Amino acid sequence: LCAETSYMEKTDDKILDDVSMYFNALKVVDDLNEVVDKDEIVKISVYDKEHNAADLIEYLPDLGKHIQRVLSEKCWVDIQNVTTSKGTALQFLQQEYDISPDECMCFGDYLNDYSMMKSCHYSVAMANAHPKLKEIANYQTTTNDCQGVVSMLSLMTE
Repeated sequence: LCAETSYMEKTDDKILDDVSMYFNALKVVDDLNEVVDKDEIVKISVYDKEHNAADLIEYLPDLGKHIQRVLSEKCWVDIQNVTTSKGTALQFLQQEYDISPDECMCFGDYLNDYSMMKSCHYSVAMANAHPKLKEIANYQTTTNDCQGVVSMLSLMTE
């Protein structure tokens, strides 16, 4: 994932369909080495078509103290700067607009949401969330398929 575009090497149509739902500006290229210098790399996402990213993350090399590997779904591992996270972004917005964690609500389902959940009082884990996320969430709701976000927002505004 780069600042302007997300790049992916050519693959079969099934994987492309699975991956394309996650990225707005996805560009398929023959070789990622061709585009590495064309844009600022923000994050590298590794897709496991077998949906065993939890196993995959263990095989990825340790990239030093400045780079983290984060499980972001059953099929995704994100590799990014340790200072880059949803929690960091939320904390920036809280500071920028003088909003306290008690005035914030967030929803999450996987470990890439962990830092965000820690930065928000109304942290809501989806029913299908990773167990570690459910442990730290202050609330739980049903899955997205069952309108969990809408249900919780309706409940909180009553």
